[in-house]
Amino acid sequence: MAADAVVDYPLSAATAERSPVMENMLARARAFAEPLIADETLDTGENTLAHADAVAAIVAHMGGSEAMQAASYLVYSCQHLNRPQEVIAKVFGDNFAALAVETTKLVQVQAQARGAALSAHGAVRRPRTCARCCSRSRGTCGW
Repeated sequence: MAADAVVDYPLSAATAERSPVMENMLARARAFAEPLIADETLDTGENTLAHADAVAAIVAHMGGSEAMQAASYLVYSCQHLNRPQEVIAKVFGDNFAALAVETTKLVQVQAQARGAALSAHGAVRRPRTCARCCSRSRGTCGW
């Protein structure tokens, strides 16, 4: 296989021990993503950068490599880029670009499925927590 070929399994290719590791990968990925996602919120109301930070922390706690932690920032950056495959590849390489783009597709499919399931049951999506008076699901106010 050619050294610059994109492997069919982006996660394995991007985070494999044999892959060249970029110096300060985690810090660079966060710095790349921050201007794109710092002021954005997820459909749950959570700040996107805070969520990506939390995902990276969870991956680290599970023993994931710095490269795996960095991928969380790249995934959330994709929707804010006109050509995410090309832009991310230019900065982080083809395998990280493929990982971010393919993971973003999975996240979009999951959101569509969740929306379809809710609309099929006539449900209205409500926040998971009540931002008005409590910090847990179905708080004292009945939310």
